[in-house]
Amino acid sequence: MANIKDVARLAGVSTATVSNVLNQSRPVSEDKKRRVLDAAEKLNYIPSANARDLKRKATKTIGIILTDIKSQFHADLFNTVSSVIQERGYTLRVAFSNEVIRNEQFLLENMFSQGVDGIILITCQTEKESMFWKKINAFQTPVIFIERKIPNVTVNYAGFNNYSISYELTSHLLKKGYRKMHLLCGMLQYSSESDYARGFSDAYKDASLDFDPDIIHPIDMIKESAMETCLSFLHDRQPEVILGTSREITEGIMLAAQYNGIRVPGQMLVIGAGEENWDHHLKHSGDRILSRSAVTLGEIAAERLFYLIESPVTSDPFSIELEDFYLEGGEIPPASEQNPSVPALKVFRRNLELLLIDGASRYPLLLMLPHFEQENEISVHATVIPQNQMLRVIQEMHSGKGLEADVFMYDSHWLNYLVQNYYLAELSEFLERNQIDLSRVEPELHQNFRIDNRVFGVPYTGGSQQLFYRQDLFEDPAIAAAYSRQHQISLRAPRTWTEFNHIARFFTKKYNPDSPTEFGTTFGGKTDEVLSCEILIRLYALNGALWDKYGQPTFDSSANCSAYKILSETIDYSADDFSSYTLDDTVHDFIENKAAMLIAFSEYAPEITKTERQEFQRRIGYDHIPGRQTVSAGYSFGLNPFSSAREEAFTFFNWICNQDTSYLMTLFSGAPQFTASYHNHELKKLYPWLYYTEKSIQFSQKRIPPMRNDRLVIPPNTLEHLICTPLRRMRSEGLTAEEALADAQAEAVRVFTMYGTPKRSRF
Repeated sequence: MANIKDVARLAGVSTATVSNVLNQSRPVSEDKKRRVLDAAEKLNYIPSANARDLKRKATKTIGIILTDIKSQFHADLFNTVSSVIQERGYTLRVAFSNEVIRNEQFLLENMFSQGVDGIILITCQTEKESMFWKKINAFQTPVIFIERKIPNVTVNYAGFNNYSISYELTSHLLKKGYRKMHLLCGMLQYSSESDYARGFSDAYKDASLDFDPDIIHPIDMIKESAMETCLSFLHDRQPEVILGTSREITEGIMLAAQYNGIRVPGQMLVIGAGEENWDHHLKHSGDRILSRSAVTLGEIAAERLFYLIESPVTSDPFSIELEDFYLEGGEIPPASEQNPSVPALKVFRRNLELLLIDGASRYPLLLMLPHFEQENEISVHATVIPQNQMLRVIQEMHSGKGLEADVFMYDSHWLNYLVQNYYLAELSEFLERNQIDLSRVEPELHQNFRIDNRVFGVPYTGGSQQLFYRQDLFEDPAIAAAYSRQHQISLRAPRTWTEFNHIARFFTKKYNPDSPTEFGTTFGGKTDEVLSCEILIRLYALNGALWDKYGQPTFDSSANCSAYKILSETIDYSADDFSSYTLDDTVHDFIENKAAMLIAFSEYAPEITKTERQEFQRRIGYDHIPGRQTVSAGYSFGLNPFSSAREEAFTFFNWICNQDTSYLMTLFSGAPQFTASYHNHELKKLYPWLYYTEKSIQFSQKRIPPMRNDRLVIPPNTLEHLICTPLRRMRSEGLTAEEALADAQAEAVRVFTMYGTPKRSRF
């Protein structure tokens, strides 16, 4: 058996370095850490002394680690194991990993250190953690894996033959004449879910049928993800059957079918794997359950664990795969008896033309529009416009050129300009007539659609800028210790923009070769809309201002100079081509592990969170932005004054303001406009950043242009260009902040004067 010297020799490091890496006792460079771990894995090195130290005498305690207790299957499994264990005179320690690999590893090591006699586990580990399990095997404490196992590692396993279940069911459906099927399963990194997917695809291939891999949808195993995924394809792809690999996924499928008015069965079959309960058909009439007994599995796992505890030396590793399952809900009818829904072919006599701003905010609406069309028999044609072009499109539409639309989306800070130029119809009378209560909207968001007591839009999304950061990296002991030595302060979510830059530099490989990320942050500078928001939050935090209470420009102040300098430094810790980056690009870089921190609007949070759950190792932290001075954000829908489809538009506005629609918009966008969505228990549990979003909205700064009754409103894009030009010149021409802002002040005076701002006298 290899020893620590063998590992050190192969890795080309000292034995002390090997010890520091394996015990995480002192920080080691990424290169050395990688070499040590690679060498240890090649040599199958186990730190046996540690294993002996962790071995304890019998404690009459059994540990059980589940991913969560929300699943009915997991709850039934836990209850069964608990009952069997207590009957044998043992106590039970239960813990939950929440699908986070580091959580599970900590829980396991903690249980071993406290001397449990055995462990039953539903793991979230993947093949990449095989070295961890080789270490665990050295502890000689029996561990039984349930439902999921680690490839290429010998373990004790009890589960179901999900491949066979999936293959037989799919083959049966194909023989019945079904062809248009979809499978919704958990992440394919889990053996249980990959087995379902393989059985599903192999059945098609063995039947000599073409197989489209896009009909397999790996998702989070929660009803919300299942509903969202189904809504994305139900309207266009018209499936005959949808299969789900858990009770929770099946519930989401049924919700999506109900929302789109699809009868189950009749127009579509839904078959889900789960545990049958007596009340199932009262709650979910129509779907069928592929029943697998969690009780049976729990009993087998518990009894096998006691055998391993009592005969640890003579026990061989085992793998049990149950194949007993039955279909509840009746025999599957032939495909010829089903009448698939064809909503895409239905033609409505009423039409509505809609303009949407491109970006994350359009996604939930496009997902839900088929429901609106079916419910109201109104056909909606949506055109998506880049944000930096939307204002021009609205101007051209008003003058009778270009596109025509009845309803259009607008950014909150455009409101005063749009109203002064008569681009928006007033909606106050409509809201009063239809008793639409906008007092339910977050108070600070009223500025997005209301001027004085007049309403010119209905709110669509709220939200604010938030800080997202790699919490797993910030809490890594070696990384935190290295930062602390360098800055004499703990590594934490930054409180100031100076601290933000310190952390960003620390996580940028150009300045710190040991950084686990390429950049400290990711930064969008392609459009003035995005870049101006980055500038403003730093100006606000440093008490800067671009104009005074009289509407006079104040670009060249010392506070503004400090803010522009800080932001220019931030750019050094992001991608070199920041000027070509959109907001979507910055989010993508963060998701792809290229950056340690991100400032983004809350509407991007669902995408970030989804990736966190799919990546297992990664944990995302949420916090207020440094300085806590965020810009006011949000989108509203306005009515074209010249629209000939006012009643259709009013129907659309009514639907947008409906509470049920609002909840779903929050579910799919993460940026609610109504207060109730921020306080909904389920939504807060699913989206923990909502707390920060609501608080940020409350102290956000209004982006109202300099205004007086006797002057024109300066177009938003003109103001944004004035704000962004100094920074662009600092980066491209090498100007100092003082030089760039002096020029900007002169240009601002010219522009402000052109729109009616009188020059102030010195006296």
